[in-house]
Amino acid sequence: MADKIQNSQPKKVFLISEIKIINNDSVSTFANYNNTLNNIYKKYPMKDTVPDVLQKFMIDENNVDASALLKLDPIIEQTSKIINDMVKMNAPQSISILHLNIINALQRVLENISNIKLYDKDAILAIGAINQYQKNATALESANSALTGAIKQKLNN
Repeated sequence: MADKIQNSQPKKVFLISEIKIINNDSVSTFANYNNTLNNIYKKYPMKDTVPDVLQKFMIDENNVDASALLKLDPIIEQTSKIINDMVKMNAPQSISILHLNIINALQRVLENISNIKLYDKDAILAIGAINQYQKNATALESANSALTGAIKQKLNN
């Protein structure tokens, strides 16, 4: 049981062959990539955050409000759409791995959020997802920082 809480495996891992890589690393290609990525995030804004929802869910150490988890539905939907759009967009060859890392990090966070939502059906799975969420959110932030740094470096040269 402790192993299930600590170490669940991702259900979906995207492969490099699943993303659209273009063999063009020009500044204009990076600018287009950056604009496309920004437009995706603008297209799917998040109203609530997972930590905010979890705070409402965990009333105190002895009580939870499972109805608060309904606020995860829009986050799940928006995150799924972001992943789908990122898989379909063109990524310059030199940052294709960084692009893929973001997609897979988003997928892990999406799976955590989806599993948290299952609290009423499988509390152990949900608790495991809550425990893993921060680690996966941190990995997403790290992947995002690496990609942002690579884009800025290319655009500033």
